[in-house]
Amino acid sequence: MTDSIRQAVKRRIDELGKSQAEVARSLGLQRQYLGRMLNEHVGEVPESWQQLLDALNLELYVREKPSTANSQKS
Repeated sequence: MTDSIRQAVKRRIDELGKSQAEVARSLGLQRQYLGRMLNEHVGEVPESWQQLLDALNLELYVREKPSTANSQKS
């Protein structure tokens, strides 16, 4: 993932008032692995996709999903 996506995910975790440990637990991941995903180059965009995006002058980004009654979780 790109640094901007990592930063957006970190901000969202903070906005939701959750810790990385809570998020990791909810995903069945170890906290250390989630930390590496957010702080290191773990889970990179596959090189062929990055090359394609670069060639087309495109980039990945994250945005919040629109809220719907069916997609809300407690």
